[in-house]
Amino acid sequence: MYTFLTKYGQLVSLGIGVLIIVAFYLTAVGSLPEGFDTLPKADQFATNAFNIGLSGAIVLLVVAAAAWLLFSIFQVIKNPKGSIKSIIGFGALLALFFVLYAMADGDVSSPLYEKFQITPTQSKLISAGLSTTYIALGAALLAFVFSEVRNLFK
Repeated sequence: MYTFLTKYGQLVSLGIGVLIIVAFYLTAVGSLPEGFDTLPKADQFATNAFNIGLSGAIVLLVVAAAAWLLFSIFQVIKNPKGSIKSIIGFGALLALFFVLYAMADGDVSSPLYEKFQITPTQSKLISAGLSTTYIALGAALLAFVFSEVRNLFK
């Protein structure tokens, strides 16, 4: 299976993507009511013309996430010594997230939080997720700049 995916994986994924696009286009064009652009917004949202495109995107997302998870586990089992850096990095990222979650205040006094009914726990998760993303982005940018400066002097 690995050899097949290595050789034809991109072609297979491209083909599946094209099939979903064609199916979406045919169903969307065929099921759009006459004068769709002139319909009120509520009626436009009530149409089922775009369901196959949304369903296809969701299915592809789930398949990609499952494939990533399965191949990651397979790679760790196959080569645990070579995967140790990735495991340590993932553990550090997870530890950073939990530290930032513990430090978050969970304030929900914003009108936006009230509008979407966000609980203090959800607020802490959002805050920790955003902070982790910002720190990881900053670290990636610093690593990029450092590697470019280092390569400049090589």
